[in-house]
Amino acid sequence: MISKYPAYLKYTNYAQLVSEQYDQMMKEVDLRLPQFWNKHDKARYIDVGMNGYDLYYSGPGKKELDAATIRTNFPIRPQCGIYYFEIKVTSKGEDGFICIGFCRAGNKLERLPGWDAHSYAYHADDGHIFDQCGRGKSYGPTFTTGDVVGCGIDYANQTAFFTKNGLFLGVAFKQVDLSEPIYPCVGLRTPGEKVSVNFGQERFVFDIVQYVKEKKAQVIRDVVSKNNKVDQDNMDQLVLNYLVHHGYIEAANALQKNLSYIKRTPYSTFPATSQYTQTRFNIRKLIIEGKIDETIEQLHIVYPGLLDSRPDILFALKAQKFVELIRHSIQHHHHHHNHHYNHFHEEAKGNDHLQNQPLYEEDNTEHHTTAIQHPPPVSVPAPGRRLSWAAIAASPTHPTFERRSSNASSIHSLDYFDEEHGYIRKAMNYGQKLQEEYNSNSSYRASLTEISSLLAYPNPTTSPSAHLLNKSARDSLASDVNAAIQMYQHEQQESSLERVFKQVTVTLQQLALTGHGQATLVQTDSA
Repeated sequence: MISKYPAYLKYTNYAQLVSEQYDQMMKEVDLRLPQFWNKHDKARYIDVGMNGYDLYYSGPGKKELDAATIRTNFPIRPQCGIYYFEIKVTSKGEDGFICIGFCRAGNKLERLPGWDAHSYAYHADDGHIFDQCGRGKSYGPTFTTGDVVGCGIDYANQTAFFTKNGLFLGVAFKQVDLSEPIYPCVGLRTPGEKVSVNFGQERFVFDIVQYVKEKKAQVIRDVVSKNNKVDQDNMDQLVLNYLVHHGYIEAANALQKNLSYIKRTPYSTFPATSQYTQTRFNIRKLIIEGKIDETIEQLHIVYPGLLDSRPDILFALKAQKFVELIRHSIQHHHHHHNHHYNHFHEEAKGNDHLQNQPLYEEDNTEHHTTAIQHPPPVSVPAPGRRLSWAAIAASPTHPTFERRSSNASSIHSLDYFDEEHGYIRKAMNYGQKLQEEYNSNSSYRASLTEISSLLAYPNPTTSPSAHLLNKSARDSLASDVNAAIQMYQHEQQESSLERVFKQVTVTLQQLALTGHGQATLVQTDSA
């Protein structure tokens, strides 16, 4: 089954338009691209394989009237910005009169592409390109059995190009008339000619992905160069407004200082930080530092009623507190593991009975290997598996300690184990309270399951839920809290920069929907 669109269009506006159609069932414009050869739109002397990709010439091939052309099931959509396909010459046949190109729906099929108006093609036998009324022009090398030849149409600048075996051959046609739909086409003329097409169901030989990237970059450069007269101060103001709006006061001050240095004059485009802005900044800072209890306390004091009106924000903060407890347990574990590991080896230097002490020793009475962990429960690069964090908290004692309790290191390890045990038990108890408080609410159930899963792994930092421990999660939560404060204070929830960005995004999508060549290449979202 062919994908919704070829992979090289993934990072263009076309992909966004297709996604919206599939997700929202929008059918304003038909965005389907060519998928197969059309068995009902071909000359009589050309046959199509069962897979819909292979073509065979079946005519006498004695004269020009024996030529045969075929078109695809769908035309090329201008919304894709750049369209590309390839053919592989399976056999050149008797004379190799094979050609690849594109044409309109009204072009005759008993003629080779390029011999009529609104028909364009690259011919194998002489390497010439033909457009409009059969006017040939030297262009590239000939191609034959085993060669892969590609054809691309660039709607951004109304040009067409060809490739051979992965090499770009240059622009073939300029100012192509794209006012009506065009179709990929292939022409054959002598017995034995066979080709197979790739519409994107397989990887292309030519690096079309890089070509699209370069074209996107060129479009952006053109836009910037055409708008280089825009007042730079306005752009600086938008960025500063964004930073202040979201509580990045330190970054805003640093940028303002840098602008003052560059412009060699005091630069002040936003008012002195108000107490209101400073309060939001302080709350953001508390969240970034993982101080969730203090954050909740400050919110209750400074914005009474906010958390009551936004139970989702309160839950997010409590969930983050659970994550911070897990993070604290992990940091404590690693700190004491490193400290005790160094202490053990320093002690071993002066004690013969500790020299070459194995991390795993043979228990002769039970005939199995028992891990001697220093300090437990430490993962070691040898056979064995560290307990999950939930299992650690559920373990009241450790047999190794009982056997080696006379040793000073073991006594230290016992203290360590009790301390780590306490940290994890604290996280588990808090997690249990969250379950009791929120599990009946289906809106929070998935999040509860995800954060609770951190307890199920020996090492939460390498678990599927490890992203919860990333500091970026704190920043995301801080932004959500900042937006909630602004809504609570009836302030604008978006900065001027964000409003401009949204307007540009909508404009580009509307232009892309109408088939504007350059707009189709620029994708403004994070994807």
